[in-house]
Amino acid sequence: MRHFCAVEKISGEIKIKIDMSDKCNEIKTKYQKIKTKQSDFHVLAMDLRTNRVPLVVIKKEIQALLVWFENNLEMMIQVENMPSPFAEVYTDNGLPIPEKETQIINLEKQLKEDCAAYRACGLSAWADNIETILPRLKKIIGENKGRIAREMQEGAIAIFMPGRAVQYANAVETLKKKLKPVWKAVGTENTVVVGYLDRPDLIAELEKIAREKTLDIPEEPYLMLTKPTRSPEFTGKTVDDQIAEIIERNKTRKKENKPEEFSMMPTEYAAMQKFFTMRAKREKRFKNWEPLDSGTFTRFVSIHLSSRDVVAYARWAAYAGQLSFGGVVVIAHSNSGVRLVVRLS
Repeated sequence: MRHFCAVEKISGEIKIKIDMSDKCNEIKTKYQKIKTKQSDFHVLAMDLRTNRVPLVVIKKEIQALLVWFENNLEMMIQVENMPSPFAEVYTDNGLPIPEKETQIINLEKQLKEDCAAYRACGLSAWADNIETILPRLKKIIGENKGRIAREMQEGAIAIFMPGRAVQYANAVETLKKKLKPVWKAVGTENTVVVGYLDRPDLIAELEKIAREKTLDIPEEPYLMLTKPTRSPEFTGKTVDDQIAEIIERNKTRKKENKPEEFSMMPTEYAAMQKFFTMRAKREKRFKNWEPLDSGTFTRFVSIHLSSRDVVAYARWAAYAGQLSFGGVVVIAHSNSGVRLVVRLS
């Protein structure tokens, strides 16, 4: 059974639903404290003339506690009927897929974990960039809790990403050497070798993205939401048809008050592979897991190479134990699709 706590502010009061656990002890203590002070305030308020000074003191203490709740819970999101993002990994391991359940997602804790992972693989600049605008990220998440919860209800995972210029500085080295996924087969964790990326035209495009303000990639750090499905979407279509599908889907999403989706870009792809496998590793029941796209290709439909006849792609080359980035023709192919991301910035 998962333990969780949920918080909501109603008519000026904080009401908290608590399922007892160590993680919620501090919240429970603060909640009990604020309820006691609210009670004391109401008693003292019965004689305003005599109790004016202590009333002012208690009011300030209550306001300080409210600020604590605002600062500490604004990145916690309750997601009802949330599916496991590792459903196919459960199946691969011969395990039953967990039922959907209500979960509390602590995005501030995840931000710290993401930044620690970036630093561990030599991307300290990414972590520094994200942490620099933490107050803004908190505000963005606070304003989009409903949207984030809905994406997670549909199977999305959240990953914190740095801004465009930082994300694409030394992009080739990042893609080949730093954002390596975790891979375990036959109960043995394997070493991921240096990624494959040697197309001069793709390297030039990645360097161009670092220099220029590229459409749709936020200038500031952002929260990325993407569904780690085993295969990409819109397979069996030409690149032009895949772009058209994205446009049509966004028309529908706009009517449903959902945030716009974009075609995933290379560094986002590598981060997705990194964090999907890293988080799968935490599920102690899994004896085996591998990155996505072991038999498919994810096209980056925003990056055409040399001419409009070739588009950039990535895949997990299991036989070589590496992420592979290259170019593929834009015609329809049964194994070539796109992955979509929501970017909140």
